Amino acid sequence: YRSGHRRAWLQRAAHRRGRAADPAALFVNARGAHVGKNAYQRVISRTGQACGFKATTHLLRATFACMLLARLEQLASAGAAINPLMVVKVLMGHERIETTDRYLRAIAVEAGTLREVLDTLLSEVP
Repeated sequence: YRSGHRRAWLQRAAHRRGRAADPAALFVNARGAHVGKNAYQRVISRTGQACGFKATTHLLRATFACMLLARLEQLASAGAAINPLMVVKVLMGHERIETTDRYLRAIAVEAGTLREVLDTLLSEVP
């Protein structure tokens, strides 16, 4: 994407008058402008539908947080000097640790159950 489409779209935008390219944006559209929130949401939703389940950007974010916390807790129990909840808080951009804790409790899944579900999903891929 970065070496192909993105580069071409930014070059095309630079040659067009009146079009402002956004070279700082990681994801740009065919006009060279940054991709907006709605475009991400549409892609995630369509991808979920194609796979046969509901997918939203919020669910994707929640899944990331849960899986990250589970992995960080494994590292902490193995002796790593980290505070798993604090690391998740920072990466999620929450101002208060209570927000992160409440967020994760609302979607908490036992790590073994999550691993079992993911293994099942991945084993059915042809």
